[in-house]
Amino acid sequence: MRIDRPVAELAVSSGRRILLVAALETALQQTLALLKQVASAMQRSNEVVEVPCSQAWAFFESGNLSGYLAEIANSINSTAVSGDLVLLAQASMAPAAELVARQDITIFSSPEPGVAAAIAHYRHRRLASRGTPARATERG
Repeated sequence: MRIDRPVAELAVSSGRRILLVAALETALQQTLALLKQVASAMQRSNEVVEVPCSQAWAFFESGNLSGYLAEIANSINSTAVSGDLVLLAQASMAPAAELVARQDITIFSSPEPGVAAAIAHYRHRRLASRGTPARATERG
């Protein structure tokens, strides 16, 4: 399971224009390929706008996390239009969402949906290995 697949599925299922933001070209291309794969499987056709933030990576490499996140937020603020769905291609970008002061766009990143999907997958497998029906709930 890819940790970023659940967020790609959410983005594509929204039907909205997707701004794909990445600081590394490899992350941009890998996530773009994933979005195309998911869109094909869902028989959807979203417009995807690539937003490379290569300048931000220099901040990250030098340990300047605040500069890295500010550069990403600036790229989002200057590129997004009302109604856009912004997809952050790298998990390290997730905190940049807090720096974007716009209420007219939605920002997705992989950590939260990815971890939630991984936990659900684990629970399903654990229940199945016990012979318990997958729809059963655990008591905590």
